[in-house]
Amino acid sequence: QAEFWRRIGVDAGCVKVVGQPRSDLWFQPITSEVDSLFTTKQPLVTLFSYDDTAYIPIERVAQDQFSWRVMKEQTHDGIAALAVEFPSSNFVIKTHPQQTDRHELAKKYNQANLRVISGSSVANELIRRSVVIVAFQTTAVIEAMALKRSVVYTNWDPLVEVLKDDILPLS
Repeated sequence: QAEFWRRIGVDAGCVKVVGQPRSDLWFQPITSEVDSLFTTKQPLVTLFSYDDTAYIPIERVAQDQFSWRVMKEQTHDGIAALAVEFPSSNFVIKTHPQQTDRHELAKKYNQANLRVISGSSVANELIRRSVVIVAFQTTAVIEAMALKRSVVYTNWDPLVEVLKDDILPLS
């Protein structure tokens, strides 16, 4: 993490990595927050969404208009299609707390077994309860693997190869 922030221009003296606080919560009692999302308790699949330009150096966004938008939309549309095809499972698109398109996503992906939610407090519970985690460029991937969850890592955008030295080496 420190190397990533240094490479995108943050002064190394300003970066101190102390771990992933969410990992400390893995073994706390499960709350009812996830249960309240759906009327029927079913196997859960969670997509950890992200901002269109997450982990892209700011100068590349400005100069080259780099964005993950197409891959993100394909992933969201894929989850929505799976929710239709598999009504016996529940699906969550969990937006990043700083993600700006949460309300637009919630309007677009409104199905009985699909919810768009936000907030950092529920992420840990989603990882623990989900049978599959779908994600890109998040430590939730590592946490899900540590908890022996199935992970789908969405890194098919050609920009991944272009930015391989600027993004987290999860692939």
